[in-house]
Amino acid sequence: MTDVKNNVRNRYAKHAVELPESVVPPTLGLGDPVELANLKTGETVLDLGSGPGRDLLAAAQAVGPTGRSIGVDFTPEMIERARQAASDAGLANVSILKGDLEHLPVPCGAVDVVISNCVINLVPDKKRALVEAFRALRPGGRLAILDTAFATEPSAEVRNDPDAWCGCVGGSLVASDYEAILRDIGYEDVSLNWIDESCGEACSTDSIQSLAVAVTGRKPAGAHPGTELRPAVPADRERVETLLGAESLPTDGLKIEDTLVALNGTEITGVVALERHGPAAMLRSLVVDPARRRQGIGFRLAAGALEVARWSGIGEVHLLTEDAQRFFTRFGFEPVSGQLTRGAVAESALVANQCCTTATAMRLSFEDADLPLLSKPSAKPLPTFNNNTCC
Repeated sequence: MTDVKNNVRNRYAKHAVELPESVVPPTLGLGDPVELANLKTGETVLDLGSGPGRDLLAAAQAVGPTGRSIGVDFTPEMIERARQAASDAGLANVSILKGDLEHLPVPCGAVDVVISNCVINLVPDKKRALVEAFRALRPGGRLAILDTAFATEPSAEVRNDPDAWCGCVGGSLVASDYEAILRDIGYEDVSLNWIDESCGEACSTDSIQSLAVAVTGRKPAGAHPGTELRPAVPADRERVETLLGAESLPTDGLKIEDTLVALNGTEITGVVALERHGPAAMLRSLVVDPARRRQGIGFRLAAGALEVARWSGIGEVHLLTEDAQRFFTRFGFEPVSGQLTRGAVAESALVANQCCTTATAMRLSFEDADLPLLSKPSAKPLPTFNNNTCC
C-alpha cells in the first residue's frame, strides 16, 4: 500500500504544479460537497484531502468568520497552493494541516462536519479513513462526501492498475460495502446516492460519471463531548499570543497549524502546540486562561496533543518545562537529557533558538509507556471509539 500512496502523492503533486492560476482554485473533485453538507454559520468543517483548496475556501465562506475550515492533505505542493489561495482570498478562518487520512492530525470530537471530494477512493485503508472521520466528529456531527463506487466488484485488472487507482477508479468501494462499512463504524442515517458528475483531468473520464456517489451519515448524538478542542486558524493568533504572553511563554517559531485551542463557546480558554518533526514531536505552549483553571482544561489540551501525536504516527514526544514536571509525569513523561531532546527535535524553534535553557527536558515514548491516565495502553492498536464515544 506504500506504493499506492506514493503513486497518488506523485500524481497530485504534478497536478498542483500544472493547475492553471486562478482566483478560485480549480476543482479536482465531483461536484460540490459544501452544498451537500448544508453548512451553517459558526460550524467547524474538516475537508479530507483538501487539494488546491476550492472546497476548503467555499466551506470557510459558508460558515462565516465565526466558523472554521480545516483541511488535511499529504501533498506538500497542494498544501502550498491551498494556503496561498486562502491568503489571496483574505480568509483568516482557514488552516491546512499536513497529514494522512488514515491517521488524522486532529483531536477527537473536534469538528461539526467532515467533507471530502473524490478522495476516499484514493486511500488504501478506506475503513480506517472513515473511522478517523467518525473520531474527529463531535457527537451529532455529520459526514458529507462525494466519492466513487462500483455497483459490483470490478475485475482484478482494474483493481491492480496503478493508473486506475490514481484516476479515482481502481480503489473505489462497492456501493453496498461502502454503506455496510459506515454502519459498522457507527454512523447513523447513512445514505449513498448515485450522481452524474465528472472530475475531469484528475480522473479516468471514460467511466467516472457512472461511479460518482454522494455519501452522507451522522455520528450519534448524546455522548458528552467534554472540553471542546479544535485546530487553530490564523484568526486565533492574537488570542493565542495574548495567552502565551501573559505567562511569558515563548512564541518564537509557533505555527498556527501546529496549535490546538480549547473553547468555552466561542471563547478560546487554552492553548497547546505540537510540532511534528518526523518520528518525534515537541509539545509546547500549554497555557490556560487564569479565570478557567482547575477545570481540567490543561489536562484535555495535553491529552488532545498526545492524541494528535499518536494518530499522526509519532513515536515519541518531547517537551521543556520549568515547573510542571509533576503534571507531565502523570501522562508518562520522564526526565531525559537536554541533549537527547535537542537531537530528536532539532528543527524546533525552542531548540534552535536555545530557548528555555534552564528547563527540564522530558520525553514520552509511545512504544515504551502505557497511558493509564488516558485510559488506553499506548503499545496496542490505535484506539478510535467505544460505544460511539471518543476514547
